[in-house]
Amino acid sequence: MTALDDARALMRDHLAPSLRAQGWRGSAGSWLRTHPTQWVTLGWQKDKYSDPASVLFTGNLAVISKDVWDAENVPRGRRAAKPAASTSWGLGWEQRLGALIPGTDGDRWWVVHPGCDLTVVASEVLEALSRYGLPALERALAEAEARPRLCWHNVGGRSWFEPCERPADVEVLAPGRTTFRCAEHADAARATA
Repeated sequence: MTALDDARALMRDHLAPSLRAQGWRGSAGSWLRTHPTQWVTLGWQKDKYSDPASVLFTGNLAVISKDVWDAENVPRGRRAAKPAASTSWGLGWEQRLGALIPGTDGDRWWVVHPGCDLTVVASEVLEALSRYGLPALERALAEAEARPRLCWHNVGGRSWFEPCERPADVEVLAPGRTTFRCAEHADAARATA
């Protein structure tokens, strides 16, 4: 067995069952927690220099507004339906798990070697996640939910949007989804629908 095999076993047999028990959905490196207004993600990122002798990995957490994600300035068809868990989007709260752990100088990566005790590695990772990662994620989620919903309006093209900074308190039914806009942009959105 290689470290790559052991890393897959760690994710599948040790981390995945615990994450599912906590309400996460996903597999391997990409996890999602269901929420009505936010994308709540956890991603396991493997170091690009990992090889059969050793695999380094860390975790990435994010909370991104679904409205902001839907309105992101990326033409439809080139934007994923949901944010990838280990990609930095610059749209909401994103944090590396290691940066949340005191005494790590801003980062922490775990190592898997062939034949290492996966139970010990999983225990360390899950402890860091539950002690530092999830509380920070919950705080970020509470802050995101407390912020007023702001209007994102179309500025041309099929899906090019920008914020107008006014409260989005008018529901607009669009093909295949419901959006929220300020009164001025709701009328414009209805006229083009």
